[in-house]
Amino acid sequence: SPDGRRIAITEQGARPGLYILGAADGSRRRVETGGADYSPIWSRDGRWLASDSDGLGTIVWHDAQTFAEQ
Repeated sequence: SPDGRRIAITEQGARPGLYILGAADGSRRRVETGGADYSPIWSRDGRWLASDSDGLGTIVWHDAQTFAEQ
């Protein structure tokens, strides 16, 4: 994320998908998107996360407030 507090990754394997990692505490949270999303990128203000839905070239925007650190 632009503030350096969160890291968005794509994980492959048994449960592929989009995950958010806490940079300070190593927390790990799956972003439930209904599919497998790839190539995440943050908006400049950190309020949105865009990803390639199912690797098909369809860009999906996720509201980052729904998975913000508690």
